[in-house]
Amino acid sequence: MGPNTNVNICEILKNSLLNILEQHSFLFLDPLPEDDIFAYLKKLKKENNLQDKDYLCIKMNFVCDNKNGTFTLYLSVDCAVEIEANLLGKDIDEVDINQCCKDGDSAKEILNILSANILNEIYGSKPQRNLSIPECMKISFIKVIENINKVDVRDSDNKKNFIASMIINQYPILLHLNF
Repeated sequence: MGPNTNVNICEILKNSLLNILEQHSFLFLDPLPEDDIFAYLKKLKKENNLQDKDYLCIKMNFVCDNKNGTFTLYLSVDCAVEIEANLLGKDIDEVDINQCCKDGDSAKEILNILSANILNEIYGSKPQRNLSIPECMKISFIKVIENINKVDVRDSDNKKNFIASMIINQYPILLHLNF
């Protein structure tokens, strides 16, 4: 079984992002107010002065159905702290922000759950899959925009890119699938 259409995969990403963050970390996301993610990110950068906002970039490679791919999750440090607090049953002020940014363990776990769920939705449970250990790095919102702007959402060289984007507390959460 293979992916059906770009629209279906984007919907799978968006629905998984909504459901997993709600069920596992009690975060409730909103859709972006605009359809064009690229234009919206540039608008946010200018209007909300987010260029200095710290983000986490969590990446995980996978092999499924003889395809190599990568999941990349971008979320604000504030969101990562909230995820960690909610997953561990702590108050936000009990979370060590520096440790949360350095390790990103809770955000990594969310990406692990997301990726398994998404691959299951796209390919079913039959194909064997191999997921790498997620890696986390702290980046600026400017770097998020640069990374997203490099993504070509059109087919090229048998690679496909899909992006789901949502908002929480005015900050975008982006999930990029490349395979």
